[in-house]
Amino acid sequence: MENSPFPAARGFIGVAYRVDQENKNFDAIYLRPSNGRADDQLRHNHTVQYFSYPGNTFSRLRKEANGLYETYADIGLNEWIDVRIEFQKEKAFLYINN
Repeated sequence: MENSPFPAARGFIGVAYRVDQENKNFDAIYLRPSNGRADDQLRHNHTVQYFSYPGNTFSRLRKEANGLYETYADIGLNEWIDVRIEFQKEKAFLYINN
């Protein structure tokens, strides 16, 4: 990003859920709009990501189950992204742009 103090920063948005009262345990889904249409295939594949703190950080999940908790979505910067998350017991289902 041009205005970022961190050259590698590409921005992300996310939703945390099942947050405990101490804010120490939670699940989260992140979207990285700048990755959605990146030419770099590796970035492209990391557009949507699930993780769970504190035990299943995104780096741990990427190392131990590469690709299982991340995927591509056709989203980009400077556009509206419609997001719906449905919860069924222990599972979360993410729907993007209808």
